[in-house]
Amino acid sequence: MKKLYLFLLLATVSFTSVQSQILEPVKWSTSVKKISETEYDLISKATIEDKWHLYSQVVPDNGPLPTNLTFEENSAYKLVGKAKESKGHTVHDPVFDMVITFFENTATFSQRVKLTGDKGTTVKGEVEFMVCDDTRCLPPSYVDLVFELPAPKKQTETAVIPEKTENTETPEVTSEIIEETMLVDSVKTEVVKDTVQASSEKSLSVVEENKDQEKKGLWTIFFLAFLSGFAALLTPCVFPMIPMTVSFFTKQSKTRAAGIRNAIIYGVSIIIIYVFLGILVSLIFGPQALNALSTNVWFNLIFFVLLIVFAFSFLGAFEIMLPNSWANKVDSQADRGGLIGIFFMALALAIVSFSCTGPIVGTLLVQAAAGGSQVGPIVGMLGFSLAIALPFALFAAFPGWMNSLPKSGGWLNTVKVVLGFLELALAFKFLSNADLVLQLHWLEREVFLAIWIAIFGALALYLFGKIQLPHDSPLTHISVGRLSLGLLVLAFTVYMIPGLWGAPLNLISAFPPPLDYAESP
Repeated sequence: MKKLYLFLLLATVSFTSVQSQILEPVKWSTSVKKISETEYDLISKATIEDKWHLYSQVVPDNGPLPTNLTFEENSAYKLVGKAKESKGHTVHDPVFDMVITFFENTATFSQRVKLTGDKGTTVKGEVEFMVCDDTRCLPPSYVDLVFELPAPKKQTETAVIPEKTENTETPEVTSEIIEETMLVDSVKTEVVKDTVQASSEKSLSVVEENKDQEKKGLWTIFFLAFLSGFAALLTPCVFPMIPMTVSFFTKQSKTRAAGIRNAIIYGVSIIIIYVFLGILVSLIFGPQALNALSTNVWFNLIFFVLLIVFAFSFLGAFEIMLPNSWANKVDSQADRGGLIGIFFMALALAIVSFSCTGPIVGTLLVQAAAGGSQVGPIVGMLGFSLAIALPFALFAAFPGWMNSLPKSGGWLNTVKVVLGFLELALAFKFLSNADLVLQLHWLEREVFLAIWIAIFGALALYLFGKIQLPHDSPLTHISVGRLSLGLLVLAFTVYMIPGLWGAPLNLISAFPPPLDYAESP
């Protein structure tokens, strides 16, 4: 089938969700309980939101991920026994078809440690856990745990009790005891105040940190969308339209100022069209529905299929186009002239270029669903449309710049193919999310990296001219830019290879499954 029509875009929008915030249904807190001068219980308490449940440390094989506490090795202390947990609910789980113990509302885990020296220390650990509700499970999460252990008190020498005399010093001793007790109580009071103050300051800092992260997330979406818009600008559907459209405005306008004004209106119209699409997505889906979609297994699988379709379209297997009748109707409205005519010219560009811009727009919306805020689609479409609209206004204001534009040719299809390879690699991130939630271990870390190595290795071969795709022009020589990009992709491919044997790969740590979700231990 050579043409896939509007329902693909509508499916993308319908199945796209934007996280108003990252789901964190479990909050962890730590405390220390003194058992003796050298022994302490490290208490890790989980506060669980309603309708969610956390699993026990002991789960049958092929079940959900159990809660697991690990602690860093340190010569200053040693672990005593295994971690204990509070009493949970033991039921038969119909989803996993097994008897499972889980916790609701709260759960407490206790690990006893013993100091081996005469100094205090900091115990650092990590809890790995998975939470589910009645309809879905979230991917495994990891939270750092920190416990402060004070130094043990030095044993004082045993006091020698003098023989009883008439001049007893009992009142003086009693007075000293009272003073010491009052001192201890005051110290306890100060500690409680300091603890409350520190807790309040920590809560405020967490809120501020979350706000900063949300702002950074929106800026990240904007810049990625802007770069994506610039990439769409260099595709065969959009790039040839720049000189044609700018020439139309400059020649049809009576004055140069009028031509610049019309080109700016044209660019603003492009921004309005795409931002309206982002607003539409945000209004159709509320934050709660978007959160549910973004963490749902089936929608991650749908995202995977959509990105595969988009990737194959860019690679030349078929074209995703809107009906020609739409373009004809909009084009007829563009002949009306004035502001309305210019707006419909911009709308005609959006429809005609859909075969190139549609997959990119769909990918941006899918990425916004994977992480971001409720205004993520709006910010994304603003960045995307701004990158497309700017050249029309700038070249209308400075027509001489047109001479520096490269001529249209086979290199435009090369840009399109490179985007296809990138979308193909990104698709497997969503398949990995679904696999992590279901804990099927079909797409473990080594398998994921092997797929990425194959994809980017094939991209490097394509850039070096060793692979040709259906719409490629005959390649007589390799340009410097294409060679440089090929070397960069090849270096990235080589960088990923050690990851097959457990290397952390910090540059791409957000994409592959975690290190412990692997075939090798």
